[in-house]
Amino acid sequence: MAAKHGVVGLGQALNQEIAQNDIQGVHVCTVMPIAHDTPFFDHAANYSGHEIQTPSPLHEPANVVDTLLRLAVNPKDEQMVGADGMVKSFLERIAPPLMEKLGAKRMHRLQYENAPSAADTSGAVRAPMPRGTDVSGGRLARR
Repeated sequence: MAAKHGVVGLGQALNQEIAQNDIQGVHVCTVMPIAHDTPFFDHAANYSGHEIQTPSPLHEPANVVDTLLRLAVNPKDEQMVGADGMVKSFLERIAPPLMEKLGAKRMHRLQYENAPSAADTSGAVRAPMPRGTDVSGGRLARR
């Protein structure tokens, strides 16, 4: 969560600098994808003792590509990708403590209580991984 906030904050800071210095023709667009079916989950290190579970809904990666192409033509400061992310963002604004509590409970249930046991993996933390180099993680096709 801190890393996501850092990326959004960096985009906002860059846009402030661009506006302050009246720089024309330069746009910083922060793209905020919700859970998409990419190899991200395969590349994540996992020392939880449980298999990584992807949240639902899981979206097609092509949605992010379409958003990037659209922003290249019509830039926006920030763009959420995934309708459920927009709903979540709205609810976080009107009831932050409730959403934090519900989100934490949901993820704990998903990642620990209902997840099968699994061996620890270092993912791509120490070295690149030979698998998972496609755009899709293949999870939607397996569902």
